[in-house]
Amino acid sequence: MITVATIVRNERRRFLPSALECWSEFADRIVAVDDGSKDGTHKLLEEHGCEVYRETFDLWGNETAARKFLWEKAVKGSDWVVHIDADMVPAGDFRRSLKGSLAGFCVFDLWDEERTYRSDRWWTGHRRRHWIAANVSKHQDAKWKWGDAGIHSGHLPLNARELLGPMYPIDQECGMLHYAYSRPELRRAKYEKYMAVREQLSPRQLFHAQSIIDELPRLAKLWFEPKWELEWKPQP
Repeated sequence: MITVATIVRNERRRFLPSALECWSEFADRIVAVDDGSKDGTHKLLEEHGCEVYRETFDLWGNETAARKFLWEKAVKGSDWVVHIDADMVPAGDFRRSLKGSLAGFCVFDLWDEERTYRSDRWWTGHRRRHWIAANVSKHQDAKWKWGDAGIHSGHLPLNARELLGPMYPIDQECGMLHYAYSRPELRRAKYEKYMAVREQLSPRQLFHAQSIIDELPRLAKLWFEPKWELEWKPQP
């Protein structure tokens, strides 16, 4: 069983409707934490048969607690748990590439809706297998450890690699397509959100956030044809 685990907030009029259609093609179960949505996001999730928990964490101040809560709900009864944001989708069918107990996706940060992604010193997700899927089938009763890492706390418990073992890479052609920066208004909103909490950012995180509004970003084109892509698909 493959479980998609996601945290959402006011995503009904963004990419989530398209994401749910794609996820349902490879996921046996979708577990979602609705972090205080006001736009009926939870209803959209329920209409797609998702397991929905309506909790409010305020991710920018309490991300670790939200991730821990989602992990505990997603692990129960699952084989593989794949964390995916509401604006992400794997480019290809990765299921045959799942090996061992940890598998790593690269991430393409798309800069438009024409398969162009950011590629420079601050945007290297497509070169690394850092987005993790975890096989928890034999670890249903494990004692997971969590730390408080603030913003960008990560999706996995601190001892996940210790308990689950080495990570196996998933082909780039099945990497995650990330649409959070794919429209000018989304980039501006992301930038302003980071600047509002800039005192919580490390120097590296701050430089990365400031690079969002670079006037001449270095971009590259996907060299393969994705199986799944997202559309900006607002729901009334």
